[in-house]
Amino acid sequence: MKNRARFAQSIDFLLYPTPPCYFKLSMLFLLFGCLLLNRGFTTRMLTAYQRGMVKGMEKGGVTQSEIARKLRISRTTVRRSLASRRNARKARSLPAVGRRRSIVKSLASTITTVGSESSSTTRTFPSYSSCRVIAAELRRRGITASHATVWRDLRGLGLKPYVRRRVPDNSAAHKSRRLNFCRQAKLRRQSYIRSLVFSDEHWISANDHSCRFQWVKKKGAVIPREVKSRFNVPALMVWGAIGHNFRSPLMIIRRSVDENGKSIGMDAKKYVRLLSRSGVVKKLRTRVFMQDGARCHQARSTKDYLFRQGIQLLEPWPAHSPDINPIEQVWALLDRRISELGVANSIGELESLAKKAWNSIPQATLNAFAESFADKVRRCVANNGACV
Repeated sequence: MKNRARFAQSIDFLLYPTPPCYFKLSMLFLLFGCLLLNRGFTTRMLTAYQRGMVKGMEKGGVTQSEIARKLRISRTTVRRSLASRRNARKARSLPAVGRRRSIVKSLASTITTVGSESSSTTRTFPSYSSCRVIAAELRRRGITASHATVWRDLRGLGLKPYVRRRVPDNSAAHKSRRLNFCRQAKLRRQSYIRSLVFSDEHWISANDHSCRFQWVKKKGAVIPREVKSRFNVPALMVWGAIGHNFRSPLMIIRRSVDENGKSIGMDAKKYVRLLSRSGVVKKLRTRVFMQDGARCHQARSTKDYLFRQGIQLLEPWPAHSPDINPIEQVWALLDRRISELGVANSIGELESLAKKAWNSIPQATLNAFAESFADKVRRCVANNGACV
């Protein structure tokens, strides 16, 4: 009796509230309205007969408003009922996740090889290297999948995306020469590695070689990296040499023209004059000098000059092997430092920035680059002469 009395009092309190309790009354009507809306919006309240009627009327060309009026349900309920049928039909037409992932795995591992039997050089590259390309191939096979779905499938298969490095194209003969050279260099002692001096020419330009990233609030504020051909911006060819506790001055190679006004590239005479002007010939007599297979380096007059000066050469240096030359890392660092110092608007400014950047590289960094030659050689042998 007491519980019934309390229940009756609570009902009277909600239905006939005092003026300060109008808030409770509004909450009661709000709860009742939400229940009605939920009953109207959900499709689970429809019986099998009603869902069949909705499907039949929709096939007969009856509009959703007329279906809702005839069945005395909301138009939202009709729309959701039809949408649920379409989604179920679409799900039945899709392949199982396991089958789709097996197709994605086979596509990701497909390799294309280009080359003929008469040619000693073959090129290999992945046929489907991105999620969008794989998703497009799946759609061509009648399987609907977005690039995000393909990304999740690839991650679920244990695959990871890695950057594909740019490497020179080496034939089987080049790989054999590289392997023989690296096997011999691998047997050298640490003292021999520290006596090596690596040299090369390099083109520097006023292009932007700074970081790829920029911290901004909006994407529209990002400044694009403008990279032009070196023929459209100030550019210079330089020469340098580095080794353990060794650094040559950065030599600027000036352009010269012949009698007909044509530009003369680097030849043996210019290269010999460059070595003599650099002031490193005396220091190289106690070192082992490395130079690549450029024609000006391998000319008979150049080798005769180095022999007369008592300079020992690291030979035979294999062709197409910039990946094992430590000075290539120095050139990449030099380009970044030039961009950090400023933008050159003339050849003179670029020359000044290049020399300043070259002298700002710590000798400890150059020593680390030079000593990395031993690791590069070991990795080349492990890769059976392929690029490291």
